[in-house]
Amino acid sequence: MLPFIEIKENPIFHYAFENFDFAAHFHSGLELVPVTKGTIQIIVDNESHTVHAGEIAVIFPYHVHEYRRCGQSENQGDVLLIGNEYLNLYLDTLLQKEPSRIVFSLDEFHPDVRYGIHSLLGAFNEEYCVQNAYVQLILCRLLPSLPLLNSRIHTSDDIHCIIQYLSTHFQEPLSLSSVAQALRMDKYQLSRIFSQRLHINFNQYINRLRIEYALMQMRLGNATVTACALDAGFNNTRSFYRTFEQVYHTTPKEYLSRLNKS
Repeated sequence: MLPFIEIKENPIFHYAFENFDFAAHFHSGLELVPVTKGTIQIIVDNESHTVHAGEIAVIFPYHVHEYRRCGQSENQGDVLLIGNEYLNLYLDTLLQKEPSRIVFSLDEFHPDVRYGIHSLLGAFNEEYCVQNAYVQLILCRLLPSLPLLNSRIHTSDDIHCIIQYLSTHFQEPLSLSSVAQALRMDKYQLSRIFSQRLHINFNQYINRLRIEYALMQMRLGNATVTACALDAGFNNTRSFYRTFEQVYHTTPKEYLSRLNKS
């Protein structure tokens, strides 16, 4: 299962990004996105937000969101996805409430929030108790400072069902008709949801999931480019390279080399 779609067996997940785009998805955990360079657009529940360097986006569980570059401007930052194992004390609030806005300057919070994030980013090889100490420091300082409203999320609606299904099946051969049949939907209705609510067509969405999964495997050094592409669901490396260059405007090798240097 793709880490960005749903948290895996690890209770916390970190992704350092550069020039980041990612298709609509959601999580059962809390997502924190501190931006360190440039700007990034985050669309949450169909509302657009711009996050600048020195700011952080706070995304509560089950809110559908996507990332887009702001034109050709560069961006860098981190995605911290905190799973429910760390959220026990705050889970009721996270599921029943939502922030009235999602973008904040880090200066709006107690200095412990910035310190906790910086320390946590350097603690992923530490034991659970060390990571948990930093997470709890971040949460106890950050969450009480957020302006909260009652949550408007309904996890049984079509968009959540579609994203959840595709997050577990994107490595398989898929078509609009086969997915519509699996979800007991009309394929034209499914197509409209993609165009009107996800702002992307079906094939583009599937390819984005596959690209990000393959890229994740390559960053981990788990296999060759060919093996990663085929495991992600691409029929061949040619289609993988073509799709990758359409998304990132460079080759996988050049992209990974740039990430390693940064």
